[in-house]
Amino acid sequence: KETTAQHDDLPTSEIQKEIVKNADTWLGTPYAWGGNTKSGVDCSGFVKQVYSTVGYDLPRTAATQYEYSEKISTSELKCGDLVFFKKNDKISHVGIYIGGNEIIHSASGKGVVRQSFSDTYLQSIYYAAGRVLSKR
Repeated sequence: KETTAQHDDLPTSEIQKEIVKNADTWLGTPYAWGGNTKSGVDCSGFVKQVYSTVGYDLPRTAATQYEYSEKISTSELKCGDLVFFKKNDKISHVGIYIGGNEIIHSASGKGVVRQSFSDTYLQSIYYAAGRVLSKR
C-alpha cells in the first residue's frame, strides 16, 4: 500500500489552517479513554472536538468517523484529512493529517502529539484515509 502523501499537502485553505491551529492547542493533553476535554482525550474525541471548532459535527468513534468519511487514497491526502488505523481487524485509532507527512493524534501513553506518518509502528497498523472536509 502507498505510505506517503503528495508534496502539495500543506494547509492552504482557511479551514485547513484553522484545523491545524486548533489541533495544536491540544498538544500535550493527556490520553484518556472516552475523554473529550483538555484534561484528557482519546483519539476520536480529539478529532471530534477539533472539527467541531470549524463547524463539523463528526460521529464519536474512530470506526464511525471512518464510515462517515469519504474514502480517499493515501496519495490524495491533504491537510485536514483523517487517517485510520486498524488492530485486530477493527478500526481502533484515528488521527488528523496535517501536511508535511505528519499527523496529530491522541496516542495512548503519549497524549496529543505530532508524529511522522512514516513512523514504523503507525505504518504497520495504517488502514485507510478519509476526507470529511468535502461534506458541506
